[in-house]
Amino acid sequence: MPEVVAAMPDWSDLTLRDGGTETAFELHATDPPILSTLAEVGGRIESATLEDGAYHLTVHLSPDTEVRRVVEAIQSDYPSATLMRRRQRTRTDRGNAAIQRTLVESLTDRQRTALTAAFHAGFFEWPRRANGEAVAESLGVAPPTFHQHLRKAERKVLEAVLSESHVEVGESA
Repeated sequence: MPEVVAAMPDWSDLTLRDGGTETAFELHATDPPILSTLAEVGGRIESATLEDGAYHLTVHLSPDTEVRRVVEAIQSDYPSATLMRRRQRTRTDRGNAAIQRTLVESLTDRQRTALTAAFHAGFFEWPRRANGEAVAESLGVAPPTFHQHLRKAERKVLEAVLSESHVEVGESA
């Protein structure tokens, strides 16, 4: 990983965490044109892998996005990038799609960043792999700022999940 990071001009500050059977890493991007391009069209990265020196991304774009424009924009920043496969999915579970759409629309960039960083750092695991101070430091913000963004994001996530469900509580006579 250190060699890959050194070869990529947009990546810095690699932190490796040995979790026994799995090694996690945290990587800071200094100027992430792919992320910016995807954010502009409402896309998101589902997964990213490094394998045999190749960097593979799986991204989701909205149905009305012109995929060719996105690929061309990415290739302007990364000329060796190629579209490997394109699939169109039809969501059958409208409840989950509605919740995800609500979350994407309601979370600010900082709230989404705090929530994602906390999740991937192991903040929500038991026992925790990282505490709030460590996650805040990795984001370059003060711990109270991180916790503020995280609490607001958690509230919005719970509101979206719980408002989509109808729970009825009662007693039988």
